[in-house]
Amino acid sequence: GDRRKRLEVHYRKLTALVNAKMQPKHRAEAREVAEIMLSIIGEIKASTMPPSPAPPTILQIEAVTYNGLGLVALSEGGEDQAKMAVEHFRKLRDISTSIGFVEGVAAAGSNIAIALDGKGEGGEKVSNEDHIKKRRELYNHRVQYFGENAQTTIGTGLNLAVDLWGARRCIEAERLARRLDAVCRRVHGPDHRLTKSAESMLRKMEARYVNIRHQQTRKWKQLRALRYTEDGMLRVAPVSASGDVEDKETFLLSPGYFSPVVATPVMCHGLEGHFLQGKIGDVRRQHKNNAYEIHFEDEDIEPWLIKPKNLRVLFEIPEKESKKAAVEST
Repeated sequence: GDRRKRLEVHYRKLTALVNAKMQPKHRAEAREVAEIMLSIIGEIKASTMPPSPAPPTILQIEAVTYNGLGLVALSEGGEDQAKMAVEHFRKLRDISTSIGFVEGVAAAGSNIAIALDGKGEGGEKVSNEDHIKKRRELYNHRVQYFGENAQTTIGTGLNLAVDLWGARRCIEAERLARRLDAVCRRVHGPDHRLTKSAESMLRKMEARYVNIRHQQTRKWKQLRALRYTEDGMLRVAPVSASGDVEDKETFLLSPGYFSPVVATPVMCHGLEGHFLQGKIGDVRRQHKNNAYEIHFEDEDIEPWLIKPKNLRVLFEIPEKESKKAAVEST
């Protein structure tokens, strides 16, 4: 009774410390709390006569404790700390597997890949898609078991959004960030730490940029795209060294005189009669012939190389229409 109460108190404290920004003082305190928890769990295991396996709830807390220790070690940086983090994450995985703790197994796989710098335990390269798949599974699992309002769910969702953005899947990332921002504001209010994180992330993802090329120097310059005018011109503004938009210096660009930067949501335009007209997708990479590789939201469409003059910057991401709904509406 008393041991379990102490364990629950330390469990809540460890969760709060791990969710906080990992400053040195947080790391030391989190490690101390985790060691106390493991000591209490050891006492609980030894208190039964004869000794028997601890209840699944205790083992789940033990698994989460090792996850906390792994995250602390990983946040410290360095090769030795990364190796230590992997050992903790392996214990998380082994305990979670023994009790069928799906969330723990998923978290262990993702965290081990991060600790090994994107490699699996056998040294094989783990692709971005594999990593994102594990992140998405973990997020969906937490939504199912804890609800989308839980802080642990929101934190996992923010990590997933960052991973999606890093993989240049900007449409999916922005949709998720907007949903998380709305949840945070509704549940935790505008001043909560998670709300501020979600708001900052969404603001960065909503920014649009294009490149123009100086005709004489042939050098590229990046501009902030603001909006389209009624006649199809794009209003842009220079970006200062601090990243702020210089609103007083806005000017207009004609289609074909600018190119969207990589990781920009776009819509196909000026392709009347072609099935790609109006389709939206992400700019994944630029090719040498000044064509851009577009990965479409409609997964049935293969990636295409499209010239800048046939791409419009997409400022507002529409809600995704499920295929089932689309079929039912026809």
